[in-house]
Amino acid sequence: MTDTSNGNPEKPNSDRKTFSGKFFNEVDHFVNEDGNYIFCRHWEPSNSPEKLLMIAHGYAEHCGRHERMAEMLKEMGFHVFSHDHYGHGESDGRKVDVTDYRIYLRDMLQHVNIMKQRYPGLPVYLYGHSMGGALSMLLAHENPSLFQCVVLSAPMISKSAEFSSTWKVYLAEKLSSLMPHVGIAALDANTISRNPAEVERYKNDKLNYTGKVLLRMACQLYYIQNAATNSLPDINFPFLVIHGSGDKLCSVEGSKMLHQLAKSTDKTIKIYEGGYHELIHDTEGYDQRLLDDVKQWLNERNTQTS
Repeated sequence: MTDTSNGNPEKPNSDRKTFSGKFFNEVDHFVNEDGNYIFCRHWEPSNSPEKLLMIAHGYAEHCGRHERMAEMLKEMGFHVFSHDHYGHGESDGRKVDVTDYRIYLRDMLQHVNIMKQRYPGLPVYLYGHSMGGALSMLLAHENPSLFQCVVLSAPMISKSAEFSSTWKVYLAEKLSSLMPHVGIAALDANTISRNPAEVERYKNDKLNYTGKVLLRMACQLYYIQNAATNSLPDINFPFLVIHGSGDKLCSVEGSKMLHQLAKSTDKTIKIYEGGYHELIHDTEGYDQRLLDDVKQWLNERNTQTS
């Protein structure tokens, strides 16, 4: 899909390339409000779609890592669409660096509106993982009539103890304005999954970022968490939140707080004992259990609204 309805028409012979060297005019993409090229993926059902669903990926990864979930949703009649956030995967931008996290929200909303224009009248659903889970919460909260319901996988809600005190935040903010690209710590790939093969696959995926978190990005991640936490008492949309109790990247306590504090009358939490951050790539059959739980929950809501 190439969309130029956003006021940033693509040059017919554009030489802009994705991170892996593909020409953007040969792949699905849209141009955001800043003129940056955002790489897209689509999973379309064999028949005319009955509904739309956007997947929002997490920090330092890309939307292609959610292929298995997307394929399952496609078989349910969803036209699944997603994009690599600015600065992630194949999209434009310095790797995992953004001046304002709301750029991610703005691009997500733009993509949803593009798809709504293409498929007028179809209901829209939202699935977000990790950072993408927190962003999905915020997007749905700010646009309450836009989504039928939301599925959140290990959402980034709980604040890190290492970066929650006032003085640490103040110091990080001051330093990030002076040295935004200083790396402070790297994500430990072993916390992604208990399956060693999946850990290696993550580390060997060139579209993932495995370097240190940049100081400016660390601040933006904190702002996302803070905004998500502050929104919890006002959340009033139907949601399923799924989380592994052994998640060392995004604490399960954040999902518990969401379920406890949200105003939503339709809210479900499923905790997978011992599961790590990416349940779809974890052991003990949690991958299939996750798919089954998401499918059942969505089917129940489809029945209620049909």
